[in-house]
Amino acid sequence: MKTVRKAGFTVKHWLISSCLMAAALSLAPPEARGDGFRCGTRLVLAGDTVARLMKACGPPDHRLKARITLNDRGHRSSTQVTQWIYERRRKRAMVVSVRGGRVVQIQRG
Repeated sequence: MKTVRKAGFTVKHWLISSCLMAAALSLAPPEARGDGFRCGTRLVLAGDTVARLMKACGPPDHRLKARITLNDRGHRSSTQVTQWIYERRRKRAMVVSVRGGRVVQIQRG
């Protein structure tokens, strides 16, 4: 590999650091990847029960009936859910979609 110096930093070093960053992000905890969120010190993830969600976050600020499209291993399906909306101080709201007593999707509002 040809080494090119630019501003004291080589392309080789840049490539290595980029690969390390990608590897670190793939090993990041779910809340860093967007698969979950924290309520205080407790982590809420898709697949958690409503009881666990209530224990972690308490009752939602708003509840709405909605229709969402889920993508499960390449199979898309439209389904009826209840969206639990948690307003958070100085942060974007979290929209937690619940179906059948379980968290099926978490999105930032």
